[in-house]
Amino acid sequence: MVFKRKSHNYSAAVWRLLGRYVRDRRGNVSVIVALMVVPLVGVLGLAGEVSTWYTVNRSLQNATDAAAVAAAKNADTTNDGGGLPRYKREAIAMASQYGWTTGGVNQVLVTPITVVCPSGTGTCYQVTIRESVPVLLTGVLGFTGNTTMGGGNAQFISATSIATAAGTTAPFCIVTLGGAGITQPLLIHGGPKTDLNGCSTVSNGVADCHGQPIGNIGDSYAIGPTNDCAPAGQDKTINSPVANPYAGLSAPPNNCPSPNLAASYPQEPKKGFPNGSANLISGTLSGTVYVCGDAQLKGNLNLNAGTLLVIENGQLDIGNFTVTANQATIIF
Repeated sequence: MVFKRKSHNYSAAVWRLLGRYVRDRRGNVSVIVALMVVPLVGVLGLAGEVSTWYTVNRSLQNATDAAAVAAAKNADTTNDGGGLPRYKREAIAMASQYGWTTGGVNQVLVTPITVVCPSGTGTCYQVTIRESVPVLLTGVLGFTGNTTMGGGNAQFISATSIATAAGTTAPFCIVTLGGAGITQPLLIHGGPKTDLNGCSTVSNGVADCHGQPIGNIGDSYAIGPTNDCAPAGQDKTINSPVANPYAGLSAPPNNCPSPNLAASYPQEPKKGFPNGSANLISGTLSGTVYVCGDAQLKGNLNLNAGTLLVIENGQLDIGNFTVTANQATIIF
């Protein structure tokens, strides 16, 4: 019996196996998933956490909006006796109602401050609230946040709101634009007999009302001291002068001479102006009316809606008469 040794072509067998391996697509998805699992987790984590951050930011924005409005409405920079200006206390109290109080594990910080308004003039009230949130799945992508919390990475989320001080933008009934150099920018005698229907007054200097507060006044705002012009709690101080919204107005030359001659404008004598004087006013006024120097009523005065009564370098002596106004403005 003769045995023949069978020869094997190992090289060909290897090539056949490699060829079959190349043609076999079973398990490809598993390989791709294994390769993509890190970026997939990162993308999903980024989407989830960013949406959470956005939700937190919206909640913060709602709180800062309310807190800034509360601070601007208060507009009181005097110390409340507890080490904080009253407007700050107001803003902090409002933020706490929305669930944001300085301190705690999340490092919440409520910061109310006064700033120059975006317009470049006047005082505005700004509130910023920030909170830290933990960095979770976004850490897979190498994101570490900008702070730490509980020994781990975290990200600060913040929101800021600015509100204009209510006392510097409201439509006032009486506006005195004279500054600190004027002894009595707003001086009122006989205030209890008036009825401002809840409207406010503002003075770029002091405000002094003799006797009792002005009748039915809203608030009395002034750069300097304000005395008895409004009921208790309604005499308020502002930090910046009210911008002159009427700076562009110019009185007709035949009515008021150059401002350089303002000191020579007629001033009221003790017995009043003679009949026929332009400084005696009464009846019904409309539009823009200028009085150069002191103005004195010779009868009841009615100011129609939209009337602007400008008294240049003078005062208004009402006497025993009455001024009735509907959405009108008197500027001294």
